Amino acid sequence: MINNLGLYSATFNNNSTVSQQNTAEIQAITDKHADSSVKSEESAVVDNSLYLSSRAQKINAISSEFFSGAELTFDDVGALKEKLYQFGLISKGEYATLGGTTTDATTSESSANTSTTTLTNFLGDFIERLNKDDDADGDTDSDEKVTESETIVALTGALTTAKKILNNVEEQKLQTDFKTSLKGALALLKETINDKSFEKLPLDDKIGLSKVHQALEIVDRLSPQRLNNDKVNQYIKLSYR
Repeated sequence: MINNLGLYSATFNNNSTVSQQNTAEIQAITDKHADSSVKSEESAVVDNSLYLSSRAQKINAISSEFFSGAELTFDDVGALKEKLYQFGLISKGEYATLGGTTTDATTSESSANTSTTTLTNFLGDFIERLNKDDDADGDTDSDEKVTESETIVALTGALTTAKKILNNVEEQKLQTDFKTSLKGALALLKETINDKSFEKLPLDDKIGLSKVHQALEIVDRLSPQRLNNDKVNQYIKLSYR
């Protein structure tokens, strides 16, 4: 009995030792796996932060180059579109469709003087001519003229909004109704460009309106990312916490 108990005791002690060893090994493996998982997750977070901050920095660079200082010209819109594609902010398909085909088809026919015209100068001149045409037709009271007058008023409002935005993108982005105003101007400009009467406009006007629409589309694509330096820096700082 004593021998049996001694044998049992020895066996128990051996098993206990093996069990403790197994437990220690299992714990070591578990700890190693947990540590690996944490490092993997941390790596993923860092990689994601690097990607996002890189995107923010690209947008910030575009903002500094195109939306700070000198106003956009007709030629600048094409350069801005190229920069977006080079930085990987738009896909090849988006590059092809951005701004439609009207701009590309007509720009080749544009004079050298037109290509250096600023968008805001074009808009100011176009709005002035629109208002003159509306005043000249003000003496008639036909339903057709009333409808035409309402259309001109709506278009003038959209172009005025576009002029404000393109004159200072950063400042306008601080307005609470910025996104709504931008979307409204884009919608009306697109409707105008797609209307059959658009083809009756002078070539320079068709180019100008198409360039304005294209520039606003680009601003719309960039606006969710914010173009403000302080906001970008704050975002990058938070990403690395």
